[in-house]
Amino acid sequence: MMDKLLFFILSLLIGYLKSQPLPNCEFIDYYGRYYDFSPMEQSVGYEVTLNDLTYIVSVCNTNSYCEMVTGVQGTASCGSENEGKYINMGQYSTMTLGDLPYLVGNPSLQGAQLNYTTNSGCFNGKKGTMTTQINLVCQPGQDNLITSSGLYDECLAYMTLEGDGPCPFQNVSSSSDNSNQFECHFLGDSVAVVYPNQQITCTGQGKTVCSYSSDNDGNLSTCASNSDILCQTQGEIQCFGENLVCSHNSFSCGFQNGKPFYPNQN
Repeated sequence: MMDKLLFFILSLLIGYLKSQPLPNCEFIDYYGRYYDFSPMEQSVGYEVTLNDLTYIVSVCNTNSYCEMVTGVQGTASCGSENEGKYINMGQYSTMTLGDLPYLVGNPSLQGAQLNYTTNSGCFNGKKGTMTTQINLVCQPGQDNLITSSGLYDECLAYMTLEGDGPCPFQNVSSSSDNSNQFECHFLGDSVAVVYPNQQITCTGQGKTVCSYSSDNDGNLSTCASNSDILCQTQGEIQCFGENLVCSHNSFSCGFQNGKPFYPNQN
């Protein structure tokens, strides 16, 4: 009975948080993991060539090269056809982020799907809505690269971009253990806390959810309650709630009445 109650509370909170407006490039997936793709923003973007088609895409940003070769401001992705002529494959203003395909039931899969669209036409002169679909897949510690791509029915360019950039906050410590500092990152309505190889204790009052990686495969464990909560883990944790404190000895941060506090911040 208690497990069902905690699952219900977790579902409500994640549903509420996912319904709230988030800054561009921030995303909460089905399992409540928080992503910030803004470090992947670069105007030159990412490029791949397959079967004489070249795709150039930016993540959460316009692409300066695509704007130049297509003559369309606000372009986030473009592709070459017919002796190097480029077409607009999607506008930044249309960007959406969603869960990766097959994520449900597969918590070890981490990342998000990013989409751009444009009504300016497709490849080979076909009329219709052109869509760029990018599966951003977490590969901790790896460079960000497009590893596969394809074109379906002239109007859907799909690709997979893998690397460290698409990883959720729960994997940050895997690439930052050398800092060995207590760090708090306020992301939307949550706080993500990292202190490599050290115990972190989080307490909360009222509706609170905390999640953390329970193994090297990225599987999550969760503490959730609608009253009081005590959650402890090693290395990293992320919590949602209006009144909560995460701490290690004299270091602490969290939310008081919905407002972030970080007394040890420099």
